[in-house]
Amino acid sequence: MDPGPRCQEEYETAERDLPYFNGGIPPEKHWGSQTLDDLKRWIGPDGQGRIVCLASMTGWGKTSVVERAAKETGAIFISVPGVANGFLDRMRAESLRTTRLALEKAEHVSVRALLEELEAVVKTKVWTLMTNVAAVINKSPSQAVFKLNDKTDYYRFSPVSEPLPLDLPVHARVVLLLDNLEFLGSTWRTPAVDLNDVAVKGHWAAYVSTLLSAAVTETCKLNPQLRVAFALTLKEFSHRLVLHESALLFPIAKLTLPSSEQVESVLRAYLEGQVESGADLGKYAKTLVGPPRILQRFLQGVWPSGAETVLQTTMESFIERVRDAHWTEVYGSLNLTGLRNKTLLKALCELWNDLKAAQKSVGQSGSDVFPLLGRD
Repeated sequence: MDPGPRCQEEYETAERDLPYFNGGIPPEKHWGSQTLDDLKRWIGPDGQGRIVCLASMTGWGKTSVVERAAKETGAIFISVPGVANGFLDRMRAESLRTTRLALEKAEHVSVRALLEELEAVVKTKVWTLMTNVAAVINKSPSQAVFKLNDKTDYYRFSPVSEPLPLDLPVHARVVLLLDNLEFLGSTWRTPAVDLNDVAVKGHWAAYVSTLLSAAVTETCKLNPQLRVAFALTLKEFSHRLVLHESALLFPIAKLTLPSSEQVESVLRAYLEGQVESGADLGKYAKTLVGPPRILQRFLQGVWPSGAETVLQTTMESFIERVRDAHWTEVYGSLNLTGLRNKTLLKALCELWNDLKAAQKSVGQSGSDVFPLLGRD
């Protein structure tokens, strides 16, 4: 179902941050999770030299949980949104071109030979990006949250051809999230990178993600206060990132759904005292159990601009809009072509079971265990 441009405009107020992220709501008013606790340990001394990788369906809060972990540990947070960032966009384009030209020059090209050609492209882009991250932080030393995209006007474009100790604040952790890396995702059937194999164009993303993770690992070793996270949304041909053998992963729990009690606590933190008399926030919380993006978009839609009262009819209208729009986005990102896609079907089944467990915990009847999945 297409929610339509009017609905999109109403629920996607992109520049309207929730109060939590600008300090209006204290952290204890939001639910915690094992993923959050693990990320906070990773930002500490235990995570030195290690990376984390978050993979889930759209809207599960990958970006938000990393940002929150950085905020609660006092770290600087920098988000690099995939191909919306100039460095990664150029890395993707140049790597594709390099791969195509290398495979056209000879009938059989080894993976080792192709990686040697790709290495300069990928690692130079990564190391240049890292140098710019440090420059961005130093340009605004009092700022704690940054988003590097094509609108960022203080890039240093001279290439950096080796990993360097970065000019980062001495006593501050820096959390860099390389987000939206679906364009580098591979399926579970993609084999490990073997240098002696014949290179295959279809495995281009695995070769590039291997080099990217190697370059990140080299930089982290030289900069003990730096933490780098990878995040990708599960899609038809993007199930995981193939990492270099030198890349050490820090174990974190998978993202899970909140309980209705946790959702209700957030609703009360934001809306209590501003909703119409008689509104049952507990009832709305049960309906909003699901991936965190649903609750986020709901709050963005109904959050009052001043002292106005939030009406029950407004809340009910936005619940319908955000859940319909979210599941349209989920099914679009899955792009299922049939039962052959077992990995994504498994992910959808896990979501289904999590929703069922969450609803059973609040005594919902069997017919209502999946309120967010629409009606038959």
